[in-house]
Amino acid sequence: MLRNRPLIAHAADAASHEVIRLAVVGEPGAAQFLNADVLHDAVGAGTGPLAGICAGLEWAASLPGVSWMMLVPCDTPALPRNITSQLRGAAIAAAATVVAETSDGLQPLVSLWNTSLAQSVRQAVVAGRHKVQDALDAAGCVHVHFARADQFLNVNTLEDLKAADRLLAAEA
Repeated sequence: MLRNRPLIAHAADAASHEVIRLAVVGEPGAAQFLNADVLHDAVGAGTGPLAGICAGLEWAASLPGVSWMMLVPCDTPALPRNITSQLRGAAIAAAATVVAETSDGLQPLVSLWNTSLAQSVRQAVVAGRHKVQDALDAAGCVHVHFARADQFLNVNTLEDLKAADRLLAAEA
């Protein structure tokens, strides 16, 4: 919990006003809280982030008229509120999947994926290739630089949670 809300709610806030539907991989309670669809790692695709991305891509590709899937991790509560539009602008300009980059390096779980990649991502995870960065590289992704690395803080410890609270307080 951060500021009386689950971490995932903060992450969803960054993208939700610019997406058609939300989905959460693997956590029914979080999906229910967000009024989102619940997804599970793709059958036969193993486990881990790329299996979740595979499930998301297959789900998004099944939606009429949807050709892009925005991905944000549930534990990044301070993402820029216009993250989707910034990535979407680059994706449309380059006709490619895009990934956020900061001075800390690539942020592969903050990315916008073309749903046409669903089959190739499934083939990769079924073949035992589970690295998200490898899938992004294979897709020929474009990097979009964000000046504030602190907005991509991944909350894993109590200290991270305190830092996230300070970030959100400073932006309020």
